[in-house]
Amino acid sequence: MPLALSMLQLDERAREVVSGTRLRVGASSNIGIYMLQPYVSTFKNIPAVPELDLVIDNNPNIARQLTSGELDIAVMEWWHPKSGFQAMDWRQEPVVLITSPDHPVRNGMK
Repeated sequence: MPLALSMLQLDERAREVVSGTRLRVGASSNIGIYMLQPYVSTFKNIPAVPELDLVIDNNPNIARQLTSGELDIAVMEWWHPKSGFQAMDWRQEPVVLITSPDHPVRNGMK
């Protein structure tokens, strides 16, 4: 049964890709939850564009889904280059370290 279901899902996905009726975008959790939502909303309000499915998961799962063909595009926090894929920077955000005032890591940060 799992193999049959997988084949049916692959058939459905192949038909969507060929017809151009659905776009599957994957996003790592922080990006998908906090940053991408306004862009997805704007895209969905444009007439005559494909339906958009947004998949939010952790970075390794999004990378796996992209490389296996389950996603058309991925917006991720990091990427290990793979042949057949093109990566480009979308945004760069500062990294913030948050600790309690008495944490040992703060000793060298004054």
